[in-house]
Amino acid sequence: MEEERLNRCEESKKIEQGTNLLIQFIPDTKTSHIPVVQLTNQLEANEKVPIVFVLPGVEGNLKPFEVLTSSMKTHVVDVQYNYQHPENNIQEIAQNTISHIECRLTRTVPFFFIGYSFGSAVALELVTLLENRGHLGTVILLDGSPTYSRCGVKKLFGSEEDANFQMAILNKIFSLVIPFDVLSEHQEALLNGKDFEERVDIARALMPPETINKQKLEKQAPVTLYTRLRASPDDLHIQE
Repeated sequence: MEEERLNRCEESKKIEQGTNLLIQFIPDTKTSHIPVVQLTNQLEANEKVPIVFVLPGVEGNLKPFEVLTSSMKTHVVDVQYNYQHPENNIQEIAQNTISHIECRLTRTVPFFFIGYSFGSAVALELVTLLENRGHLGTVILLDGSPTYSRCGVKKLFGSEEDANFQMAILNKIFSLVIPFDVLSEHQEALLNGKDFEERVDIARALMPPETINKQKLEKQAPVTLYTRLRASPDDLHIQE
């Protein structure tokens, strides 16, 4: 009995940790629709220092890194990807954000981009568009390049055949908040879902009722993640 109780406590702790991990990547609903957000720091708003545009990873916003960026001695602008209506490819993300970036630039001051992981592909696409419009600048890629990003997705999720790809993503996400044995028992039901959104509904119904912050783990989060992971960097205009 004691061992069973300890196992339940351990499972509950794991689910709570997984829930908290997922929630930190869900954007603030008050700002998630804004393409670019200037992050707070210790500088005056009109202080003449460079602007650094940061292209985040697949989570689409810099919320997990806000503590780090708040101490930077420069103006940091978070380039956000659309959460409620995620773009289908890298080009769409770049086209939807370039006007919001370009209005903060001048041709006499070089731009400065930092692309992290998935954001590296977005940064390269934006740089190409800006250079074609006469802008010059610097781009730094952290933990990512078009080839690296695609290989990373393949390594993490395996087959890109759509049903298998969807199942791999669902299992990765929901294994954080659903006991392994429960998730395993319902693999066939998940696979029989007519599309990704229905599979998400099935998986969410398996979440334990006592899950902390269950209401915050909304359906849109895995749908957006799936769409971004399918956004292929293979057809970028810039070549590595």
